[in-house]
Amino acid sequence: MFPTRLDLLSPQKKQHVRQLLKFQYVKSTGEIFLILVSIMAMALLASQVMLEEHFSSLTSGASSIANEQGPARRQIRLINKLLRDTNTVQKEFIPWSMRMVDIASSTPKEIVLTSVTFTESNKNVSLSGIAQTRESLLAYEQILETLSFMGNVETPLSGLTQKENITFTITGKMK
Repeated sequence: MFPTRLDLLSPQKKQHVRQLLKFQYVKSTGEIFLILVSIMAMALLASQVMLEEHFSSLTSGASSIANEQGPARRQIRLINKLLRDTNTVQKEFIPWSMRMVDIASSTPKEIVLTSVTFTESNKNVSLSGIAQTRESLLAYEQILETLSFMGNVETPLSGLTQKENITFTITGKMK
């Protein structure tokens, strides 16, 4: 069975009660919404404070690491510059002493060298000395052409006019 309802209120009051109920519903819903928003705002503020503290600890740690590693980084840069400079020097290095040994060991007994000049800029080699005979000078010129680092070996014709005790200057290019 259905419950019986007594309708003792006038239609205006009924309308007013319905409006009051709707207003109470909206008011309660709004209050719940505002409470939830307030709770979320408090949670966000708390997380913001925690994140700011974490960020400040990270930045202070990073700056202290940078301060600790500053001298090491300067030393690394200095060593790298030194290595680059050394590498540049080594690329331009020419083993002069080995070439001097080759020239000295290939010089016959009849030839006396008085001067050996290497010019790095244009890669010229100049050998000055005294040869006992013209044949020994020509043989020495042939020997110099066989050296691995010598090329375009030339003897001035003026030195070949004498037969003995010839003062000469042989020039050539380094390969």
